[in-house]
Amino acid sequence: MSLSVNDFDGNPELFKKLKDLINKINWNIEEERCNFLVQFYLMLKDGIEYPFPAVQHYLRPEEIQRLIWDSINYEDKERGYIPGNVFLQITVIDRYTDEPDIDENGIISPRRTTPIHQAVKNVEKPRDWIRVFRDLFKIYNRFDVNYTDETGYTHFHAACQFSCEEAVQRFLEHGQDPNCIWPETGDSALHIALRFIWTNDIMVLLLRGGADSNLANEKGLTPLHTIAQLCWDAKIEIEQFFLINDELNQLVHIDARDKFGNTPLHVALNEGWAEVVEVLLRRGANPNLANDGGHTPLHVICARGQFHADDLAETFFKINDELNQRVQIDARDKLGRTPLQLAVANLGLYTVRSLLNRGADLSSFVFPSSSQLDERFESIRYKGIRYKLGLASSLLADIECLEKRGYELDRSDALTIMKLFSKYELFEKSANDEKLFCNDEEFATSAKKIMVKPDLSLFDLIHLQPQEAARRLTYTDYYELAKWNKLPCSCSGKQLEACYRRVCETMSRKFFLDWAMDPFIELIHYRLPILCCYMILENLNNEDLYNICLAAISPTDKDAIVSELKIQRDGAGRVPPLAHGKQFFFI
Repeated sequence: MSLSVNDFDGNPELFKKLKDLINKINWNIEEERCNFLVQFYLMLKDGIEYPFPAVQHYLRPEEIQRLIWDSINYEDKERGYIPGNVFLQITVIDRYTDEPDIDENGIISPRRTTPIHQAVKNVEKPRDWIRVFRDLFKIYNRFDVNYTDETGYTHFHAACQFSCEEAVQRFLEHGQDPNCIWPETGDSALHIALRFIWTNDIMVLLLRGGADSNLANEKGLTPLHTIAQLCWDAKIEIEQFFLINDELNQLVHIDARDKFGNTPLHVALNEGWAEVVEVLLRRGANPNLANDGGHTPLHVICARGQFHADDLAETFFKINDELNQRVQIDARDKLGRTPLQLAVANLGLYTVRSLLNRGADLSSFVFPSSSQLDERFESIRYKGIRYKLGLASSLLADIECLEKRGYELDRSDALTIMKLFSKYELFEKSANDEKLFCNDEEFATSAKKIMVKPDLSLFDLIHLQPQEAARRLTYTDYYELAKWNKLPCSCSGKQLEACYRRVCETMSRKFFLDWAMDPFIELIHYRLPILCCYMILENLNNEDLYNICLAAISPTDKDAIVSELKIQRDGAGRVPPLAHGKQFFFI
């Protein structure tokens, strides 16, 4: 809607409405002032397009100031708008400007908290406030003085934070120090501009205006660290940062360390920004520099884990190959951990694969402890069973990769893995689960449309025998199923959980069968041939197989289970169906 400013003679009807509203205000009551802002907003929202009376015609300067403060402080969160925005826009259109206090010497004190400072504190969604700040800088338009609040935060900082290019330019023209520091954090104006970057214009203005591209804040973070930890892959921003510094013949300290010894490369890898990582490496970042904890960039990649670093390790290796830079693949951190150990502990399927393909040393590899794996699973406990399937498939795939390279998993490691399945409810709940999806036509229709592989639908998978599933699918296939969340979203939560448990049961079946065989033979004191043992175990579900493994390692558990679960042969010499979760096997 286009608004123009006119005096009240050309707008008597609107002027009367405004005066009626104003006359009802008790200026000492904030609620009444805010109600005026709402009514003011609604008058314009309803489509008033005729010339609008200038604010000075119906409000005194002190009343305008109060309403500006209220415009900043009041937000109608229920309706999702800021009523005072319209008042600010009209005030700007009217060219109203703040008149600062001047002392007897003609000096304006910079020690003053203004609505601009207050607006910075109130902001929850910065992007929604950029227009507000641009309006405020047209009202508080003195650029020869940099108003500073009690924390040392200034108008110049706010202009940089909210991309007010015109205000930043005018501050610099008036001699403002581009390296102005906010004492509370040690951030320079460039840090602030980069952390809240909306466009590159402020960064360019500051650098061309003399900002120090290597100045560190209290945490030791340089502007380059700040770009590397942006919440998006800031390839354009970092490339322009380097280009401007090149033009100015300013050397950027690419391996600068923060107070924990992290370089910008560490930071970018921790965020997972592959394109930023590439720019840093091609600009000369050291791929092997360790931080104070002994973590090299490769350690950082390997600590990211499931879904978060699938291609990062391979990208990192390929770029360094192109640059003829050797990556120290078996470097140890201060706790003696190699990247491979971190990758397995964090269940990074593709990362583990990349490390092994690159020759990671297995001779001193130590399988992750129960607490390490538990920590990883605990981090996604409340994210749903899809994430648990992703972790479980990644873990089993990692073990398969390790075993192909000669690593031998021992029984205690296998039991550690089984305990995770139990603790995080990855076992199928037998008939109860099956009823949830097998007898549902809508679920069946959706499942037939979801292709796990080109020749295999989800519907086919949940009805496959475990042996056939093992032949047709790899652990990676299950991982990709979980990663891309292919299950039908129209189904109920219980159906999805049941379906995922069935998939997980099928996926891990071979692992549980293989590891339950020896414990079972020990429990029955070697009284049956292997083939008979296999026939018995084949009829048990994964949870039963886990309980057999538990019984074999604990004398107490063994005695309790063996005494409770009596041997019952049927005519075929096979174990009958489980009853109430109890196990039946031959002794």
